[in-house]
Amino acid sequence: METNTNIHPEEEIKFIQQVLDRARNKYSDISILFIFWGWILVFYLLLNSIFLITNMKEILHYLWLIMPVGGIITPFLLKKQITEKFHSYLDHYLKGIWYGFLVSLLASILILIFHDYNLGMSMILFNMSWATFASGFVLELPSMKWGGGTGFVLSILSFIIPTPWKFFFMAFSTIVIYLIPGYNLKTRFQNKEKEQ
Repeated sequence: METNTNIHPEEEIKFIQQVLDRARNKYSDISILFIFWGWILVFYLLLNSIFLITNMKEILHYLWLIMPVGGIITPFLLKKQITEKFHSYLDHYLKGIWYGFLVSLLASILILIFHDYNLGMSMILFNMSWATFASGFVLELPSMKWGGGTGFVLSILSFIIPTPWKFFFMAFSTIVIYLIPGYNLKTRFQNKEKEQ
């Protein structure tokens, strides 16, 4: 039995584009993660700045508890992706990117605590940038590429920002890296839903 292998290059390209579009649509609804973590980080960073400037440093020890609460909520936001039966290569690539992000984030936090606070903060910003950029690259989403790419520049600039003001700078950077791409992705997803 012979199979027809005379597939035109245009058909192959069209098929690949359809697979990518399906994957992009699938991940469009994860914009909630970028928005959720973006606002948590902005809130945390702004409060840190305010408490440092107003010499309310004793509260800073408890402020970091916002992060584990966000970590507990995150799996509920990802319920659709976790329970889905079919997983593509894009799922594996993205999982690898974000697991890599978590490992590098942990290393950055350890550097921040035990070695150099300024370096650790800049590394956290860099890690946020590369994970967003890589996700945008895999999903071919320009706003994520731009957000992550701009974040690379901002992470380098963060070395020269003094500590109390670094939190304000990082809050601004979080808006660029997470919130703008997150809201862009959300709008794109809502527009796709309206078309269907």
